[in-house]
Amino acid sequence: FTLVDDALVQESDLGNNFFVDDEHLGQPRASVVTKFLLEMNADVQGTALVKSPSDLISDDLEFFLQFKLVVATQLGENLKRKLAAFLHDKNIPLLILHSYGFLGLVRLQMKEHLIVETHPAISRSDLRVHPLQLPSFPALRDFLFDFPVYAQRGEVDGEEHAHIPYAAILAQHVQKWKETHGSAPETWDAKKKFKEELSKLSWSHEEVNFQEAVDNAFLAYELPTIDRK
Repeated sequence: FTLVDDALVQESDLGNNFFVDDEHLGQPRASVVTKFLLEMNADVQGTALVKSPSDLISDDLEFFLQFKLVVATQLGENLKRKLAAFLHDKNIPLLILHSYGFLGLVRLQMKEHLIVETHPAISRSDLRVHPLQLPSFPALRDFLFDFPVYAQRGEVDGEEHAHIPYAAILAQHVQKWKETHGSAPETWDAKKKFKEELSKLSWSHEEVNFQEAVDNAFLAYELPTIDRK
């Protein structure tokens, strides 16, 4: 790091700067503070530049190109604007700090940084099995309706029945429900009955695929929505 400051340590610094005390009065503040900052971490390299930050911003903005981050403190409005405009164009983040007694301001300027939320609060896998969706995917519909969901014992092998994808169970049963009731389940009672019917299709408690269908029944009667947030 490089610490830029042209001020000398004054008595007013003794009460608000952790890194200086009375034996440093009259010495360059940048040099004193840099010395003690380096003592905090032996792996860090840093230098002091005894020069006015205002002069650097006014006359030598290219100086800041060597840094990956610039931290500016107690700067006037015009200087902040000039520095911010220059660093923004160069894609160098700027952290602005300003203190007013016990109050302080922190502001970060950087170009857009996209973040992908890998653990969203609302997670939904859309199986396209809702009656309003599935007709748009004929190949998927043919695949899902090819499984013997309503087969009775002895008509198909038990292992085959236990390995029917739960998406096929949902797709076929919500279609059957729609043919009987006119639409997918909408009320709380209808959804409860829909789940009960799904559960009864299972031959035994060991068929976890039918329990998966019950647990994910909402995928068959609730259309997906886009979270506008």
